[in-house]
Amino acid sequence: MSDQELTKKLVGTWIADEMRNGYRLYGETDFHRDGVQSGNGVVHAVNGTTTTMSFSGDWSVRNGRLVSRGEMMTNNRDNPEAYDREDRIERVTDSELILVDKQGERTVRHRKN
Repeated sequence: MSDQELTKKLVGTWIADEMRNGYRLYGETDFHRDGVQSGNGVVHAVNGTTTTMSFSGDWSVRNGRLVSRGEMMTNNRDNPEAYDREDRIERVTDSELILVDKQGERTVRHRKN
């Protein structure tokens, strides 16, 4: 798919719901048509701590990669933290998005109905 086709497919709300490395993550990310992204989530660690987060920034698709930049706030920090990610889009359908980060870690997201 071209970057333009991938961009069209990504617009909407995607849910991450996964267990990894001793924590459970649930989050929702909204990819808006104008290139703005926003979202929120919660991370439950096996030690019982819970971290909530919200983020906003910009997104685009370049050379088959999802490029995201912005700021994230968490309940355990006083100041926002910048993020700058570039993930390869392994696959995107109407209902599923698979991203692969620079370390080769795969993340599967599902479209919110």
